[in-house]
Amino acid sequence: MLRSICSEVGKCDPEVLETTIEIAVEIARLGVERSSGTLFVVGDEEEVLKRSKPLILDPLERYPKR
Repeated sequence: MLRSICSEVGKCDPEVLETTIEIAVEIARLGVERSSGTLFVVGDEEEVLKRSKPLILDPLERYPKR
């Protein structure tokens, strides 16, 4: 099934998709006890970061990067 999903999308790694689904299912199981929202973005990390911005203040923003 994962391969058929990936073939429709184009550039897709079935192993990455499977891992993402496993994590999402585990979060959903934990979410039964308390509400939580999660968003998964799978793609070219550099392109994703170019188009992303934080929605909350970054508590580490003023600390030097190592």
